[in-house]
Amino acid sequence: MMGYKRGDVVYCHRYPDGLLSQGTIKWFHEETSEGPGFTFMCTVTGSYRIALMSSIIPNPTKQQIAKVNNAVMRKIRTSNQKPKTK
Repeated sequence: MMGYKRGDVVYCHRYPDGLLSQGTIKWFHEETSEGPGFTFMCTVTGSYRIALMSSIIPNPTKQQIAKVNNAVMRKIRTSNQKPKTK
């Protein structure tokens, strides 16, 4: 769909919150109330998210890539912290 296929890794703005994200396309949705969309496995949240095809960023900037990478690293660090015991 629109030059993208299942398995492609894309940078996009999630729907409906508009947050920058990155992930692997899993399914396409040709008909949504806002236009064509897709479901992807978000590397930031680790869950399935939805985005519109129009929100795909074909050539992400270095700043956009760094922002996503920082969010992923922050999630990894917080999940590796051991809970504090009293």
